Amino acid sequence: MTEGPFKNKSLQPATPDTSAQKEGLDVKIEIAKPEDWEDYKKIRVEAITKDPEVFGKYFKHEAQVEKNRSDQEWKDDLGNSIIVLSRNGSRVIGVVKGAQEGEIWKIYSVYLNADFQKRGIAGQMLQVVLDEEKKRGAHKIRLWVLSRRKNAINLYKKFGFKKINPIKALPMTNYNPKYFTEWQIMELDLTTQDNQ
Repeated sequence: MTEGPFKNKSLQPATPDTSAQKEGLDVKIEIAKPEDWEDYKKIRVEAITKDPEVFGKYFKHEAQVEKNRSDQEWKDDLGNSIIVLSRNGSRVIGVVKGAQEGEIWKIYSVYLNADFQKRGIAGQMLQVVLDEEKKRGAHKIRLWVLSRRKNAINLYKKFGFKKINPIKALPMTNYNPKYFTEWQIMELDLTTQDNQ
């Protein structure tokens, strides 16, 4: 079997075995607990503010809704999703969200503060979400990524994600075809990985 996701069986907390340690950073990655809702809110609002492109022009309304969510909505999201936070010391620096929609599990909101990128931290956060989704019975995991975000696409490919036809992912959709030149839908099929 080729090296792919789920090699790290420890779900929480994870410490990146990367250049972050060599640089003296104190990075910890863990699945958020109910009491982490304020840190979750803080990093999501940072993501929307510093990197609004990830929401694309089609999601401007959703970004505004996100900023205006009530405290209870933030708390509820922690109970309904898998939220992985990364911290450097006490500072929250990244987030990845996973959630189930019908038969398909999804990855949302992959964000890492620019000051901490290129150290393997995003891959470690993604690993924790994927491990947890698999533990909860995921067979297929999907995500959307802007086509011009080559580093993100390459990271997802390392985990075994493959680009899929948007019609397969979104049957009966009325999206403008131009939308799919800007975004890619990628899928990780765990049923084929388990058999390799």
